[in-house]
Amino acid sequence: MEPMVTLILQNENVIPSTIPILFDKTEPKEVANAHTLYGSLLDFCLKIGVYPYRVPTVFQNEYLSKLNWENSLAFKLKSTLHPNNILAPNRCSK
Repeated sequence: MEPMVTLILQNENVIPSTIPILFDKTEPKEVANAHTLYGSLLDFCLKIGVYPYRVPTVFQNEYLSKLNWENSLAFKLKSTLHPNNILAPNRCSK
């Protein structure tokens, strides 16, 4: 896979980055390689304290399992505003 990293200097405190992972969805080996790469990038980013803006649905449970979800603001808001968890129950929750 070709590394295609984009860095944008917004100010002295913010540098967003995109790292597209391009692969052929019809090739099982490429899908497996892409998922392995994404998992490694996610682990590395969390280790250094960098959090993704978006997480593919296939990785949401893995991502949430690596966070201290119950202490997060998102968890507190969701459990307060939506205690029965009936809308999108598998999104943004453990």
